[in-house]
Amino acid sequence: MSEKEKEWIREIDELSVSLGKSDQVDPGRLAERVKTAKSLAAALLSEVKHISENSIANRSASQGTPSNQPKIPQRLQRAKIADAMNLVERESAVIDAITSRLERLDASVFET
Repeated sequence: MSEKEKEWIREIDELSVSLGKSDQVDPGRLAERVKTAKSLAAALLSEVKHISENSIANRSASQGTPSNQPKIPQRLQRAKIADAMNLVERESAVIDAITSRLERLDASVFET
């Protein structure tokens, strides 16, 4: 096991002992960890709120001015979709061929 895993196991053992027996509780260490966890949670929540507000503002700004988005010709979009479909069909054919070969190999293994 790695050192981090060993340390994690030791920490879990300490917590299980300290939570199970009131005379061995180290309130300072637990309180410090709870305080750290709460501050991290508060920081993450404020960051999420800030990011979501910026995202909403950016989305509304981009919807207001459609010229910000590049125009892709319909013909080019159709050509790209056709290329993608051809690739999918080729990959599907390769997968089918591999599957049938594996089935034949499997059948030949059971016959012998």
